[in-house]
Formats: sequence, structure tokens, C-alpha cells
Amino acid sequence: MEAWREFKFAIRTLAKSPAFALTCVVVLSVGIAVSTAVFSVVMTLVKRPLPFPDPERLALIRERNLEKGFSAHASYATFANWRDRSTIFQELGATAPVAFNLSSGSEPESVGGALATAGFFRSLGWKTLLGRSFAREDELAADSRIVLISQRCWEQRFGSDPGIIGTTLTVDGKSATVIGVLARIIGRSYYAGYEVWAPLTRPMERANREDRRLEVVGLLKPGVGFVQAGAQLDAISHAAAELEPGATGWGPQVVPMTQIMAHSVPMYIVLLTITILLLLIICANIAMLQLARVSGRHAEIAVRIALGATRSHIIRHLLREGILLAGTGGLFGFLLAAALREVLVASVPELAELRLDATALGFTALVSIVVGLLFGLSPALSASRPDLNGLLKSGGGTLPAKVGGRVRFVLVVGEMAVTVTLLTGLGLLVRTFVSLHHAETGFHTENLVMASVTLPMEHAGSQNSTAFFRQAAERLRGVAGVESAAAVSAMPLAGGGRPLRVEIEGRTDVESLQGHYTVATPEHFQTMGISLRRGRSFRLADNAVAPAVVIVNQRVAGLFWPGLDPIGKRVRLSGGEWRSVIAIANDVRQDLMRAAEPEFYVPHAQDPVPSMWMVVRTRTDTRHLITNVRGELRALEPGLRVAAPLTVDEVISATSPGRWSPASAFFVPRHCSSPCLGSTA
Repeated sequence: MEAWREFKFAIRTLAKSPAFALTCVVVLSVGIAVSTAVFSVVMTLVKRPLPFPDPERLALIRERNLEKGFSAHASYATFANWRDRSTIFQELGATAPVAFNLSSGSEPESVGGALATAGFFRSLGWKTLLGRSFAREDELAADSRIVLISQRCWEQRFGSDPGIIGTTLTVDGKSATVIGVLARIIGRSYYAGYEVWAPLTRPMERANREDRRLEVVGLLKPGVGFVQAGAQLDAISHAAAELEPGATGWGPQVVPMTQIMAHSVPMYIVLLTITILLLLIICANIAMLQLARVSGRHAEIAVRIALGATRSHIIRHLLREGILLAGTGGLFGFLLAAALREVLVASVPELAELRLDATALGFTALVSIVVGLLFGLSPALSASRPDLNGLLKSGGGTLPAKVGGRVRFVLVVGEMAVTVTLLTGLGLLVRTFVSLHHAETGFHTENLVMASVTLPMEHAGSQNSTAFFRQAAERLRGVAGVESAAAVSAMPLAGGGRPLRVEIEGRTDVESLQGHYTVATPEHFQTMGISLRRGRSFRLADNAVAPAVVIVNQRVAGLFWPGLDPIGKRVRLSGGEWRSVIAIANDVRQDLMRAAEPEFYVPHAQDPVPSMWMVVRTRTDTRHLITNVRGELRALEPGLRVAAPLTVDEVISATSPGRWSPASAFFVPRHCSSPCLGSTA
């Protein structure tokens, strides 16, 4: 009862200063709401790092080069061997990202998607909202014409039509039947960005072991460890190596799938730390307000002491006021965090998994108590020792100047220290961002527009591909404001290196490395602004009947011909034909955070592929030309799959650390791309 009377007295006291109380509650509510929201994100990542039923049993399985130590995706032959002979996995599946040309409106649109086996969805425990998922029989069909679509695709493109099952869509120019709608998963898994899924069918079985493009996912049986799984797969790989010479030199690498999200947890912890530091600044400001308010109550406090109140009684009273303010701020902060979550989920449905549970409520309560003690204790300690003589000499109205000066000094210094820490961190972030945008990329980034283009399957033959991309470059060069145009199979800053076997004429050893095999048209180096150190660029005469040629970057020249002139030397890549080196190109960065990797450029006419990036260099601002680029390409081929054109600034933003944007969804390595439904190129 005594405590309740004290709290009622604290409420009456605060009611006498409504502006002060309201200010404190509003500021604390916002600070605690933000802290609670960030804390809930961190706890979701820690407690459930993947949005699937059994994340601790999920394994990501890759192939590891035993000599060089780098890892790569798995080939279909290796995956099939693991799947058929392994007994340690409850399910084993595979997927390969692709881009599909989906026609659901007036014109085709390029959408992100993937090919997948039935075991892939069973491994993840990923259910369908409507219809069914893939079955093993769907993989065995020579030309399976069925698809799954994501819940987001179903809602945004088909208006949540409950009769979508059985509907026929046009995918890559061919009819495909929708058999299911995949339930939404939280966006921190990149699978959440895929809109269309097709079966990974038997054409993949004809791919050789060097064609490593499959992401293999396995669900371990209960009680089985990752080391045990790796040992069994290693034994299976050794047995395969004895039967197939092409299987030697590679072994399995089994990694807990939760590790792929481990890099994001520290980022959110840093964010949580920043919000807590901001909350400390709020506490310091409120403590200053409280101290100023208490300084006007010293006469009241002196009278209470004179009437017999002890120092501890005064301290408890002022602390109750602080805790009362903090508790009210915490209550409204939690409600504000809940409302903020609803707004976020309404805008981004993939965030529905974030929940304000009992742990978040406990965090809010703890923060409220600590905050109340932090901004209530200092004024309470200062006010509990009033200078009665000073008060009498000053007329008993206000606190003498020396009282509370030390407390004010400590609060001001602490607030400045926290502010300097935050500003320093902000400065480092800004510096990193500026450095990324001014990093040496190896090509000219100004006034550059790029668009991913894939020919329809019926026009994807080698002669058609060569003719189309030559005509497309000529057509784009005729657009007003365009300086030059070219086509290339992979854009810089896209990452996505792949294993390459490099043979040098006259040498017996075969080098395996992680590098880039880039197909380009003759105007590529001029359009991109990539300098040639020595030699010549590609010409129209470098066609299918001409001697095979290749341009290497400086990294390749230094690796294979240190101190020598590589012009005229011959090289063979991954068992292909021998090619003569005709030039050395400047190194081009594939990742702003890493040095340039080995890169080999091949003329498009000698290795025509149906999926390329059209690159346009403009004389002026690129923004007004983006629509024209897409329109000109569609006019040349109505069934063309054209992704939304991007500027280089958008590409750099998409490849910044910890960043994701719609641009990044299209940056799939060439060896993970497919021009057709139900098969891979």
C-alpha cells in the first residue's frame, strides 16, 4: 500500500508538468519502439536463421577443387550420384537459377525463377498454398510443360485468383500449366525472389561434369551430423572417380545452410547497437530535462527533509517518477512497434515472420526499467542532498548554481562521447559508400545503360543469335543520343566466376582456376571503355569459320606468361578448341570489394549464345533513353525477353555490401542462366 501511495503521488507530481511528461513519453516511445523492432529482427535471425521447418538439418552441398581449394556448384552427374547412392539424407534436391520470359499481359516480361527437382522442395519443407509441388515423375518427362509460381506472383500478376491451378501461361514462348502456388517465405532467403519454377528435367543428365551449375540442398536424417554426411559423400565421390576419370580432382563440401545467413547477423547487431546508443542519447537529454525540473523543486524537497523525510525516501520518489515515465514510454513503444510491424507487413508481406513475442516484450520491459534508472538516478542523487543554507540565502526558490553542476557535466560529456562515436561510424559508412562509387572498375561507368536480353527458343540457334545481336547493336547505334552499342554475355560487377580448366600449348599441366569466360561482340571494348594494353580488338571477320581467337586480361597474362608476351600464344578452355591470344585487356572488377579475377573474352560469332547483355553508351543523360532501348529491342524481335534496363549506378548500388535491390536479382552468372523452360543451356 505504501508503494502504491508513492506511485499515486508520483503520478500527481508529473501531472503538474504535463508538457514535460508528454515530451518524455513521446521521445521514449519512439526510441524504445525502434529498439524493440530491431531486436525482434536480430532474434528472428538468431532463433530461426532460415524460413524453413528444420533449418538446423539443412545442408548446402558444393563441389570443392581438391588441388586449388575453391568451391563451385555441383554438376548434374555428381548430384545424381549423391542422390542415388547416399543413405544419410532424408531428402536431396537441386536447383539452378534462371530467367523466364513470362507473358501474362500485353508483352513478355523477364522474371526471376529457377529449375528445381522435387527433392529440393521436400528438403526445405516448402509447401504449396494451392495445388501441388513437383513430383519425381515430372523430372523424367522429356519436355515437362508445368510450372509453379510464387505467392507474390499469384497475388500481383493474377489478382489472387483461386482458379489459377490449371491455367495455361506462356513461358519462354511455349505453353505451361500452373500446377501450384508456393507459399510465401521471408525475403532473407534469396529463393523468395523467384517468381516461376520449372522442373529440372532429363536434358540436364547430358551435361558433363565440368558443367557445375546446380545448388544442391539436403535434409539430414535426425541425429546425423554434417561431418558424417560429408564423409559418406566423399566415399561416394571416390568410388565415382575410380569409374569415371572426369570425376577426379573434386570432392564434396557439406556446409550447414544456416551459415549462409551468418554474415547478416553481425550487421543487424551493429544496427541494434546503434539504436541503443541513440536511446542512451535520449536518456541523457531526458536526464538533463529532469535535472532542470528538479532544480526548481529543491525548496519542496528541503521542506520534506525538514519534516523528516530521509534521503532514500527522496531518491525512491524521484526514481519512481523516472520509472513511471519510462514504463509508460515502454508500453506505448511496444504498441508502436507492433503497429510499425503491421505497416511493414502490409507493404512487404515477406516480413510476416517477424513477430513481437514474449522475448521482445521482455526486452521492452528490461529496456524500460534500465532507461528509467538511467535518466532518473542522476537527478535523484543530486536532488537528495539539497544545500539548505544556500536555498535559504537564495530565497528558497531555485537550486544554487553549484548544485547538480557535476551531474550536468557528466551527462553532457557522456552524450558528446556517444554522439562522436555515432558520427564516426556514420562517417566511415559514408566514406565506404563514396569509395565504392569511385572505385577503379576497369571500365568507364559514365552514361552507360545495360539490359539483359534472351532470344526466344525458336530463334536461339547459333546463326540466328549472331545475326540478331549484330542487328540489335546496329539498331541501337541509330537511336538519337547513342554513341555506341555492343553485346556481352556477362556484365562487370556481376560476380559469378566459374571453374575453368586452362591448357597452354606446349605445356603438359592443366590449370584449374576460378575465372570468367565472357562472350562479346566486336564493339564491346569500345562501348565499355575497356583499354587494350596490347593487340587488337575483335573484328567482324572473327566469325565461325575464322581461326579461333581470345583476348585475356592482365591477370591471366601475369598468371600464365609472367614477363613474357602472350600475343600469339594458344590456349584451350575447359576442353574447347585451341584459341590464339590476340590482345591483353585491362583488368575489370567483378566485385568492388575484391581484386579482378582471370577473364577470357571470346567473339560472339565463334561461340553464339542466346542470352546476352546489350550495352549502350550515350552522349548525354541515360535516364531518358532507358525506355527507348527496350522499345527498339522489342521492335526487332517481339518475343524477346528483355529485363528492365539498368544504369551503372544502379549496378554499383546493387553490388554494394549488405545491399539488395531489384537490379541484383538479374545478376545471375551465365552458367546459371537458361533460355528455355524445363532444360538448361
